[in-house]
Amino acid sequence: MFSTESWPQTETPGPRWRTAYNKRLVAAYVNQLMVKKDLAAVDKYVGPEYHQHNPNTADGVEGLKAGLGAYFGAFPKLTVTPKRITAEGDLVAVHSHVEHWDVFQDAPETSAANDNTMF
Repeated sequence: MFSTESWPQTETPGPRWRTAYNKRLVAAYVNQLMVKKDLAAVDKYVGPEYHQHNPNTADGVEGLKAGLGAYFGAFPKLTVTPKRITAEGDLVAVHSHVEHWDVFQDAPETSAANDNTMF
C-alpha cells in the first residue's frame, strides 16, 4: 500500500536490507494515521505525488486528508487494529482489523474526483 521508494515505480521490490526499516516506517504511519486518527501523519509520511484510487477522493495529500478527515468525522468510534505487517524491500502491506468503506462499493465507470482507476 505504501512505499518509501515510490519513484521510479517498479514491479520489483527494493533492497532487502531495507525491509526491517520499511516495516517500522509503515507501522509508525499506520499507528499515527489510522489508530490515532492524526492527519498530520499524511504530511509526515506521504509524498505530494500520492495517487488516490478511491473514485470519490482527490489525488494528493490534501485529497487524502480531506477524505480521511471526513471519514473519521463520520465514524468517530472507528477503531483500527494492525495485526500483521509483511514486507519485502520497499513493498509493505498491512493487515488490520477494520471496516473498510471501499470494500462494499461498486466500481464506477469513471472517477468523480481523480483520473485513476480503483484497481
